[in-house]
Amino acid sequence: MLQSIRVPLLANRRWLPALVCLLVLFVSTASVAIGHPFALGVIPMLLIGVPVGVAFRRGDIDRVGRLYFVHLAALLVFVVLRDAADETGQRVFIHYPQIVDRWLGLGELPTVRLQTAWYAREQPAWHDYLMLIAYAGHFLSIWIVAFYLWLFRVATFATYMVASAISYLIALPIHFALPTAPPWFASHQGAGKPVARVLFEVGRGISPVAYDTGMQLSGNDVAAVPSLHMAVAWMIVLSLWRHGLLSRAVAVLYAATMLWSIIYGGEHYLVDAVAGMLLAQLAWMLAPIVAWRTRMPTV
Repeated sequence: MLQSIRVPLLANRRWLPALVCLLVLFVSTASVAIGHPFALGVIPMLLIGVPVGVAFRRGDIDRVGRLYFVHLAALLVFVVLRDAADETGQRVFIHYPQIVDRWLGLGELPTVRLQTAWYAREQPAWHDYLMLIAYAGHFLSIWIVAFYLWLFRVATFATYMVASAISYLIALPIHFALPTAPPWFASHQGAGKPVARVLFEVGRGISPVAYDTGMQLSGNDVAAVPSLHMAVAWMIVLSLWRHGLLSRAVAVLYAATMLWSIIYGGEHYLVDAVAGMLLAQLAWMLAPIVAWRTRMPTV
């Protein structure tokens, strides 16, 4: 049965990355449109369950199961402990990312430049909804890309899963040691020019349910450095870079959209995004070493 599934897909594998992104966009849009992001939980469960189920049936559960377990365990540790990182009583850093971003933005914060040019609170435009879709799509793209790599790029799949786990575990102590405010939070504290939190202002207008759910999922408001949204996006670029021109183009387009989204939306400074990309690059370099030292299956 598995072979009958693989054959038609393999014949058109060059189109799969594009279809992956379209699926992310569709599910994210549908989740926002219906006012309840249940699909953000259902789709990952399916994308994890299918590879694990197939691996169990094929007797390959040790390799695939361990990779998913490591990824999920690291993600769980990250999510649970990150929420406590803003309750330590440590001073929240507000000004250093603004100083760096003003230098990068030639005297003005990139977020302020983008929102001044494009954001109208009373009249959300198409790019505001694109920002919501890209931001929400992050929670799906992790697992959709993992599924694609498991199906077609076994060696890269292993590196991707291990590198993702490493990135979570490196980011966690940074969130504790360096609690950093995002642009919207700093603005609410009176630091700098006003910055809107587009994610929730536009989301609240679409559906109060989606807004309330987003507030609950946001967790730690001062875990801006490094940006895990950008780290995952860059990890996707690294995963698909050598898998054809179309795969590379789709991955870069996705990463560029995510970069614009988190900066325009007021969720991250540019320096946060750069830190996320560097984190992903480091984790990608460490993944083969960690896999070898821990005897993690890589093929």
